[in-house]
Amino acid sequence: MRIVLVCLALVACKKEPTMTAQQYEDKNTMLMNGVTALFVAGGTDCGKLATDLDKFMKDHDDDMQHAVAYEQSHPKDKAAYDEKVGNKLLEDFGNKAKAGLGACMDDAKFKPVWDRFTKD
Repeated sequence: MRIVLVCLALVACKKEPTMTAQQYEDKNTMLMNGVTALFVAGGTDCGKLATDLDKFMKDHDDDMQHAVAYEQSHPKDKAAYDEKVGNKLLEDFGNKAKAGLGACMDDAKFKPVWDRFTKD
């Protein structure tokens, strides 16, 4: 009971990753594909990219926290995922986001959002 009250008081209790390796793969793939699509749609419009990335982070905050927690507690599953598909998705993202990142990295609206996204 006391732990629950402390968690409620802090409001920042981390959720334990209670997913399988396949659920982690599915979730991470969905997140990577979503961010990639966001950059494709935004092109080099820094304001649109900032707004859309901020919304994506808010909409998928729990998903991202669970994925990071799972990676930290299951490094072998993360390595297997990266080998299987993650590295390809990251390369695809890099290719498709290159123009937007190049155009917006110093943009006053985009940069703080990007910095929050990449902090972990």
